[in-house]
Amino acid sequence: MEGHAHVHGANLGIRASRWRNVGGFRDLRIHEDVELVSRVRAHTRRWVATVTIRIRTSGRSGSRVTGRFADYLGACDRGAQ
Repeated sequence: MEGHAHVHGANLGIRASRWRNVGGFRDLRIHEDVELVSRVRAHTRRWVATVTIRIRTSGRSGSRVTGRFADYLGACDRGAQ
């Protein structure tokens, strides 16, 4: 769905100058990507959320924070969806 509200840091593209203008990532335990996107969206109307561009991500199955997407991927690897 075009214009969706989903934010995943693994497939997030932000111009370096915009990233610097809004202060970059903050030192948060979780959702630092969501918080960054919130500040970018408040700073500019130039924002695109699309499903037409596909990316390949690391698919890591371990994370510094439990209960997040990496844990889900790990469970998939173990066949325990």
